[in-house]
Amino acid sequence: MSSTFQPACEVQSQLNTPTQDTDRPSQSQRIERQARHIIANHPHFRVQDHAVEITHCDGGLVLTGYLPTFFFKQLLQEALRSLDGITRIDNRVEVAATNAVRRK
Repeated sequence: MSSTFQPACEVQSQLNTPTQDTDRPSQSQRIERQARHIIANHPHFRVQDHAVEITHCDGGLVLTGYLPTFFFKQLLQEALRSLDGITRIDNRVEVAATNAVRRK
C-alpha cells in the first residue's frame, strides 16, 4: 500500500477551518506572493505565470498546474529554490504540450 504525502495545509484546507487572522498577511501569504513575483519576472514564465498555482505549507512549496515542457517544470522549481525559508519543493506541475502532434 503506497501513501502519498499530504501536507498539513491541504488537510487544514479540507477541514475548512481558519488557521490565522485574515486581516494581515501570514508568512505563507508573503512567501507565496514572493514566489509569484519571481515567476512573473522570470523571462521564461512571464506569459505562463497564470498556469501555475503556488501554496506554501510547512516550510515548503507545493506547485500545481500545467506547463508545456519538462524543462519548464524543472526551471520553475529551480527558480523558486532560492526563496528564504523554503526547505523543500513538491513539484506537482503536469506537462501538457500546447501543440499536439498530428499524423496524417
